Amino acid sequence: MATAVRGCVFCSIIHGQRDKHLKSSDNAVVIQDRSPHAPHHYLILSKLHINQASDLTVVDLPLETGIISNSVVITVILCISYCISVKEMDHLGRDYLRETLKEKGEADTVEGLLRMGFHWSIFVTVRHLHMHLLYPTREMNFIYRSIIFRSGRFFRTTKNIIDNLEKKKSADGRLDRKKEVKSTPAATGQNDLPDTT
Repeated sequence: MATAVRGCVFCSIIHGQRDKHLKSSDNAVVIQDRSPHAPHHYLILSKLHINQASDLTVVDLPLETGIISNSVVITVILCISYCISVKEMDHLGRDYLRETLKEKGEADTVEGLLRMGFHWSIFVTVRHLHMHLLYPTREMNFIYRSIIFRSGRFFRTTKNIIDNLEKKKSADGRLDRKKEVKSTPAATGQNDLPDTT
């Protein structure tokens, strides 16, 4: 299921400019970056309007984690309807790149030359969750390869985002409610929350 926010450039592309869609899934769309910094520079857009990657939570991983406790039933219901899977965005982008390389008769993706991730903080120019896919990185301008799209403070790789979200789950794969609430940017007055465990 998709949501749209009036005035959002990416929501307009997702819902009204289907000619720009290179590939899509239930929760994401691949488009060409309008100012490419690599021969293959694509954006994987979430169909759900989430402002930025720092707003992602554990429920934005796939629902393959097993049983989730009763204390987050509302979250699960919302996730079933609106969940954006970061892993799904990753797979969609990789699949599109492979298909494109194959059509051009190029070799399959070389992992060391692929960079996928999200801008963080001040580098977020469009407040709609979108993942950058850049390939091959060796053909990128030094500034973009070494600063703008380098894993660190202002750019987080998809692997880094997924690993951090996975750490917020408890050992049995269930959502760890205390870690989830603590990590959610909108959570305030956490000590006032009732203990439902």
